[in-house]
Amino acid sequence: MKLCIPINQSKSQDVLLRLQKAEKEADLVEIWFDEIIDLNELNMLLIKKKSKKDLLYKVTKIDIAKIEQLLRTFENIKCIDFDVATDNNILKNIKKKFPKIQLIISSHNFKKTPEKNELESLAKTMFTKGADIAKLVTTANSLVDSLKMLSFLSHLTKDGKKAICICMGEPGRLTRITGHLLGNYLMYAPLEEKDSTAPGQLTIKELKKILKSNN
Repeated sequence: MKLCIPINQSKSQDVLLRLQKAEKEADLVEIWFDEIIDLNELNMLLIKKKSKKDLLYKVTKIDIAKIEQLLRTFENIKCIDFDVATDNNILKNIKKKFPKIQLIISSHNFKKTPEKNELESLAKTMFTKGADIAKLVTTANSLVDSLKMLSFLSHLTKDGKKAICICMGEPGRLTRITGHLLGNYLMYAPLEEKDSTAPGQLTIKELKKILKSNN
């Protein structure tokens, strides 16, 4: 399992400051480029200069010209994450133009963890839309929800599918610390708690400590 540090900041300077630290701790870094309000060509080049490790581009706003510019500028973007609702033609076009970049198609449920048949239907849609990796993120209202998600992850792994299956919330932390045992492709862990991009995330220091103690 890869450890991924997410960076969601509105100013390039703040991205650069976190990127320097993240590069030392993570296997890859997720940057929310669409949320950077001063992302001009100069700032892109500054970020590119500091960025040595693999990047994950979390798409939050559909601007095809900007997306393609970023993918051409940053040769180290290895994965791009689109929401499952994204138009199929956009996804096909990105796959065609940038075939070496792994396509993550994701879904977030901020209320609950659906039953297995609904999760299966969602994952099927993702792979039909061209996902290299299916990312299903739900909310755990109890440990039972986390166990349900881990069971589903195991099912996908046995079928040879790459997946990221995570539950948000306090009960969902079980999926963050044990998901690697069942095939989770990566896990998100911010530098600091204040940098969290989803409820229930452990910091990179906390996650590494837990994973090390489990070995």
